[in-house]
Amino acid sequence: AHGSSTNSPPKRPRNSASAASPPQGIVVPAARLLTRSDALDVELSGTTGCLNTELLAEFEALRTHYSAHRTEQWRERQYRKVVATLRSLPFRIATLEDLGRPEASILTGSHTRARVEEFLRRGSIQLAQHLQND
Repeated sequence: AHGSSTNSPPKRPRNSASAASPPQGIVVPAARLLTRSDALDVELSGTTGCLNTELLAEFEALRTHYSAHRTEQWRERQYRKVVATLRSLPFRIATLEDLGRPEASILTGSHTRARVEEFLRRGSIQLAQHLQND
């Protein structure tokens, strides 16, 4: 027979019950409906590379300041992590609820969260502006 010359394993019938539910002990997060904003973010991420450029610039200023002033290296490390996370996020941070998404988990520390909240409210981070002017 012509079809038996292939070396592929035999196909097993799919069990629809096991395909619908994850294995025992595996937690699957609840699905989130994509919004028009999400679709725009995906479209923009292909062209700009970063959807949070303004917020990124503020945290980059903080990172640069603490990198030059070696007295608080732990701050520089934290801001470096924040900057890397902001560069890689596949969505725009538009609300504080966006910080609850798994990809943004590094941004949930109290000080970082306060800075993001300030940026969302004012359009800038006062400390970053102050450090840039010094």
